[in-house]
Amino acid sequence: MKKKILLSTIVSFVLLAAVIAAGINAVFTVSDMRTEFCVYSADGRTEAAQLQEKLGRYRGKSSTFLDLNDVKNTVEQFPCLSAERVEKQYPSAVYVEVRERKETYAVPKEGGFAVFDEAGCYLYDKETNVCRLDGGENILLEGFVFTYTARQSAQGEYAQELFAAFDALCTQLTEIRANAQRAELKKFSSDERNHFFYIYMREGVLLSIKNPAKAIGEKAEAAVEKYLSLTDEQRVKGVIDVVDDLMTGSGVNVSYSEVFVPVPAL
Repeated sequence: MKKKILLSTIVSFVLLAAVIAAGINAVFTVSDMRTEFCVYSADGRTEAAQLQEKLGRYRGKSSTFLDLNDVKNTVEQFPCLSAERVEKQYPSAVYVEVRERKETYAVPKEGGFAVFDEAGCYLYDKETNVCRLDGGENILLEGFVFTYTARQSAQGEYAQELFAAFDALCTQLTEIRANAQRAELKKFSSDERNHFFYIYMREGVLLSIKNPAKAIGEKAEAAVEKYLSLTDEQRVKGVIDVVDDLMTGSGVNVSYSEVFVPVPAL
């Protein structure tokens, strides 16, 4: 008799535990994938729709045991999409904020171009330099030798300085691709003081930044301030020279000339 009572008690507890577990599972189950997209291109909108369908597969999963890295990895199946925010909103929702990474820079390579986003992080290779945002061109980077892996910043000589320069330009130029056409690394001797960034603006004027290894942010800011001060007529020709201030040993000098005279190789 006692065994029957004990067995009945155990069965009751098991059934109670199962009911509680089922109740918890019903409450803590993903029923709502809340997504917010910020995209800029037709391709981005298409990929957002495809991603939305993939994320729908997480509905019905346990919100308690759901690994948010799995959600992030699902987003990153699309090279141009970035998971800016992924979080659980208990008891039954998951919030995902997704942004399209903008094609911005292109480095020539055999068979086409390596394409980088606005932060200088690698996106993918393309056969042609045609930007998916608007059908125009990405800013061409010539004379630079970079190494890169998916979603990581380009590495190599002057990579950090180059993208720091563009960051400084972007503080005053809303859309850098609308203003800058290409950038070139020029070395006129082995001495880095005779190395230059040439940034060719679409109107025609050239930004010439000497010794980019030193104070590149300050030099780029000086260059863009001078650029914005020029008249429309001045912007179609000439050069803005940005050099170290040799008199004080710190700071920079910036000037505009209507005629560009290339620096002779030493």
